[in-house]
Amino acid sequence: MVALFFNGKPFCGGTLIAPNVVLTATHCFYNNGSSLRFSSVSLVVGAYDLSELGPDSPNTFSSDLKKIEHPDYGAGGVLFDNDLALIVLNDSVDDIEPISLHVGPPVSLQIGGALSILGWGRTSTKPDSNEKSDILLRAELSYISNIECTERFLNSVAITANMMCAISEDENKQICLGDSGGPLIMKGDSDSKDIQVGVSSFTARRAGLKECLPNFPSVYARASANVAWLCSELGKYTDV
Repeated sequence: MVALFFNGKPFCGGTLIAPNVVLTATHCFYNNGSSLRFSSVSLVVGAYDLSELGPDSPNTFSSDLKKIEHPDYGAGGVLFDNDLALIVLNDSVDDIEPISLHVGPPVSLQIGGALSILGWGRTSTKPDSNEKSDILLRAELSYISNIECTERFLNSVAITANMMCAISEDENKQICLGDSGGPLIMKGDSDSKDIQVGVSSFTARRAGLKECLPNFPSVYARASANVAWLCSELGKYTDV
């Protein structure tokens, strides 16, 4: 898992998908429509307990980073569509194995199938609290169709083919502020290795507050819908 920091404060997650490339979400780099100063972004690959990290922590990167946003992010005015971004590191990480990406057709994901999310995001149920976890948390979700996802959002949100949705039976388990860019994963068929199928993008929030609403799905950028772009960009910066 990769922890992203802005001015030294954690703000998003990501995953290592090649020895020198991190996958995250494009919307992480915007605040109310304005682009964040990328030179103030740093990251730690292989993070677990954020309270133990410092400037000399292993696999810390804070300079000469290159950000590549998906060129079709928000295409057609659809908020969060193609919500993917890559960060190219100035050196390779040799002691951590990159996660595998799901490149198969959506049908290979079974409706109701078990998925997991990881992140350090907001944990408080208080509407005005920004309490987050220093320890990397994991929660189990179930995959739902885009049709069901749209219905659960009362047809108020556009869920495109570039997105996918998941939901938990526990209303308090979902992504929230600070989890963006982290992985949605499923277990592999052969050796039980995790396979990343999506990137955390958004869920329902109460207007003007940090509270993430219960009983709504969470939405992710679908990895398999962006294979061509991912392979094209990876081919420029890595042999993987």
